[in-house]
Amino acid sequence: MVEKTEPILIYATFGDMANAEATARRIIESRLGACVNLLGPMTSFFEWEGELQKEAEILMLVKSGRDQQAALISLIAEQHSYDEPAIMVVPVVGGAAGFLEWAAGQVGPKV
Repeated sequence: MVEKTEPILIYATFGDMANAEATARRIIESRLGACVNLLGPMTSFFEWEGELQKEAEILMLVKSGRDQQAALISLIAEQHSYDEPAIMVVPVVGGAAGFLEWAAGQVGPKV
């Protein structure tokens, strides 16, 4: 049985698919996330330095555990091309028990 870690979802956006894919590979290879979804391109509107921006971005969703949160944020920020990347942690309040158990077994040290 896998030791339970509180599940989380990391939300981050990237300016291009190549940067998002390279980061996704590092996340999985380092066992910081069980699964990474890349969606896009999508259109983002936001204000940056006083100007309205409209940019095509790639959305990254990482299924992980609370124990990996700090390392995940650090890895994403290190790999990111933005000066101030959008990275948010979303708590998971439920889900399919089998999936959550599988995901918990995919993060952290191999047992």
